[in-house]
Amino acid sequence: MSLRNSWAIATLAGVGIFMTFVLRTNLSSVAPIIGTKLHLTNFELGLLLSSYLWVYTVLQPVAGWIIDRIGAKLSMLIGMAASSILTILSGFANSFLALLSLRVSLGVAAAPNFVSGAKVTSSDWFTNDQRAKATSIWIAGGRLGPVLAFPFAAWLGVSYGWPWAFFGTGLLGVLWCASWFFGFQDNPGEASRPKWKSTTARRTSLRKDLPVVLSPLGLGLAMSSFGQGYVAYYLNFWLPSYLVGQQGFQIINAGIFATLPLISAVVTAILVGGVLSDYLVKGGRSPVGLRRMLFSLGMTIVACMLVLTAYAPDQYTAIAALCLAGGAWGFSTPSLWVALVEATPKNLTGTMGGVQNFAGNVAGILVSVVTGYIVDVTGSFFLTLLAGSAAALLGAIFALLLVKPQKR
Repeated sequence: MSLRNSWAIATLAGVGIFMTFVLRTNLSSVAPIIGTKLHLTNFELGLLLSSYLWVYTVLQPVAGWIIDRIGAKLSMLIGMAASSILTILSGFANSFLALLSLRVSLGVAAAPNFVSGAKVTSSDWFTNDQRAKATSIWIAGGRLGPVLAFPFAAWLGVSYGWPWAFFGTGLLGVLWCASWFFGFQDNPGEASRPKWKSTTARRTSLRKDLPVVLSPLGLGLAMSSFGQGYVAYYLNFWLPSYLVGQQGFQIINAGIFATLPLISAVVTAILVGGVLSDYLVKGGRSPVGLRRMLFSLGMTIVACMLVLTAYAPDQYTAIAALCLAGGAWGFSTPSLWVALVEATPKNLTGTMGGVQNFAGNVAGILVSVVTGYIVDVTGSFFLTLLAGSAAALLGAIFALLLVKPQKR
């Protein structure tokens, strides 16, 4: 029953990343209802919302190392199955501590899910001139997760009670696990092998692999991801607050306009970071050099658009600049992940992806704290936009200088 078409494989992985983000963000939609029902303070709600990210971030390098040992099929199956079960159990939580424990556990369970996408891209399902399109599919799944999870979980919570925001999304995760188990193989032709005997699960040697992880390439990928992650989490965490507090939008309108940069990112991720990138590589462009250039160009545009947003004379100029920033960020993201796949030895894709994703999520923790502090002190988002611009430019510079092929 295993799938035989490479694009069906990429789509299945993309749906898995989509579900990962749905399970990650479903709490946000029903947080006000949970706060009332469980008598939680705003501080306790903040802890619930951030608890996932802290433990998830710390475990990224470990998760990547495990993926290299056991392959994408087993790592993502275990991660998503555990995430779905923990999400369903969250619907039964009746106290702050119970829900906090489940959210922390969710961060542990979901640690391998996103990085497994890079392992899929590096497999024999895809050639060099197909990897960007494959990567753009699962990156787009991650971007669409919050866009669709917010209204779906909110509808379940309002219509049937807040526990159903967890029951409904968790059950969808279980259904995806069944399709992944029967449909996915780590490489073409593995259906005839004994279960879990994956050609991608190669033996690793810490003594031989650590110099690659700690090489200039590793630093370049990590710092590039830091800049990219800073912008991503700024848009995910703070954009609605910026539109309401700085630009004077009503809450409902802010929720609608806040999705536009994310939608722009999905479109450019597929068309530019995927289709155009692979077309140029097929025409003879360097697989690593082209993706490095696209990432640096995109993050430079992001930096310029965030400065323009800071100085925007009206609401709609700010929205237009943010949409352009989202579009440039969109094609930068798959470009960075494909550069990782092309520049890193195949048996280290997961490990290096874990290190890269660790740096991006550290940026998410930092932007959460720094942005709130700056707004509290200055009463404005002006400096926060300039900080995001500086982070984006930093990522572009490190990618341009350090992201080059690394042999084991």
